[in-house]
Amino acid sequence: MIPARNEAPTVADIVRRTLAGGQCDVLVVNDASTDETAGLAEAAGAAVIDLPFSLGAWGATQTGMRYAQRNRYRTVVTLDADGQHHPEELPALLKSLRRTGSNVVIGTYSARMSAARRLAGRYFRLLTQMNVQDFTSGLRAYDRRAVRALASREASLLDYQDMGVLMLLSKKGLILHEVPTLMSPRGMLATRIPTTYRTFLIASLTIAGVPFLAAFFSKDAIKAAVFHAEFAAVPWLPKLLYAVALFTAGMTAFYMFRLVALTFWGTFRGTPEEASHIHESPKSMTIPLVVLAFLSVVSGYVGVPIIEHGDRIGEFLRPVRLEIAGSHEAHHHAPLSVELALMAAAVTVAAIGIYLAWSWYAKGEGRTPARLAASYPGIYRTLENKYFVDEAYDAVFVRGAALGGGNFLWEVDATVVDLIPNGAAAVTKAASWTAAVFDQYVVDGLVNGVANTFQALFVLFRRAQTGRVQNYALVMGGGLFAVVAVYLLFR
Repeated sequence: MIPARNEAPTVADIVRRTLAGGQCDVLVVNDASTDETAGLAEAAGAAVIDLPFSLGAWGATQTGMRYAQRNRYRTVVTLDADGQHHPEELPALLKSLRRTGSNVVIGTYSARMSAARRLAGRYFRLLTQMNVQDFTSGLRAYDRRAVRALASREASLLDYQDMGVLMLLSKKGLILHEVPTLMSPRGMLATRIPTTYRTFLIASLTIAGVPFLAAFFSKDAIKAAVFHAEFAAVPWLPKLLYAVALFTAGMTAFYMFRLVALTFWGTFRGTPEEASHIHESPKSMTIPLVVLAFLSVVSGYVGVPIIEHGDRIGEFLRPVRLEIAGSHEAHHHAPLSVELALMAAAVTVAAIGIYLAWSWYAKGEGRTPARLAASYPGIYRTLENKYFVDEAYDAVFVRGAALGGGNFLWEVDATVVDLIPNGAAAVTKAASWTAAVFDQYVVDGLVNGVANTFQALFVLFRRAQTGRVQNYALVMGGGLFAVVAVYLLFR
């Protein structure tokens, strides 16, 4: 059974995880939510009771108890809809309820208990003689006797599922038992990593422009310089730029504390396994954080522009500053009243940004932004996608100029630019082939022909060189005979 009021960001996930854990029915008591809690819970598979007006946390819980009693459920498990409780812990509660014979089993998480809560717990145990460590946990399992007691008219006088419920159950003789469980308490990171949280908070306050921190002096000096600048051609421009700078300062305060709220003040959005490993960083990291936090507090006092000759940083940077064309600084010092008014405007805008971030994301748990996103989907998509700058850049330069233009340039390179070296390569190949043929069949043919001719003659004449005197005498006789015969024929 899940009492819920304006829990649209988390209720559907809680219902689905609960149903995935085993055979059970899930009831969401919608305590007159103004967002989509009821519809989301029903779509996720829960039965939903819609209260016509808000009965508060206990009124919604008792409505669920009476529903369970009327429908004869043997066991009721309650858990919060904001994500603090992990539905994966329900089997541990039910197992303890069966094994210990208790009427009520409370899921406790001692790590979330601050020193003040522990002190209050000791006082409560001293007064009531009840040995309960976590008396505010809403993660509980009740048997039929406990459900009957909490559905009674007597229990209608209660306001929360905390000490009053435990005292009523104890008065009726019911047995209470506690089981350690994992939870994601609000602000868990702030308590588990305190040094990181405090230094981060100081840095956020500084960036937001909170008075007397470093960035307050630098931001105030920048806005004051813009406000007092003079453009002869467009005299209204400095005031417009000042308004833009003021709005931007407010947005900076808003998004910095949105970051703080979602990171340190909200419910932990990781898994139970991840939550068990959260710890403070070593000194090699926390000491530099502390040093930087200290400097972000005191470094602004190096130069305080509002004091006469106090703008030491501005004077130091004056030789390297570039003057904007058409502008010049006002050489007279502004009245103190104007300076204070500008400071008040800056502080007011920063305070509004911080308050909106806290109200929307810490106190309201993101419900207001969710409603705005649903009411203005076009504006939300535009802001979520950063004005589609990345998409435009991708379309124009990556898939347009780079990809499309790259294909075009590749074609030009392949068909035009490469034509010259490719043509030269073809001509060179043809010339080299012709030279090879000429060398092989003409030059080598002549050389080899002469060599082959002489070699053939050498073979022929070699046969005449027998080394015998008779052969040589015969040849000489034959030659002499041939000479005489020719002479006689042609004289």
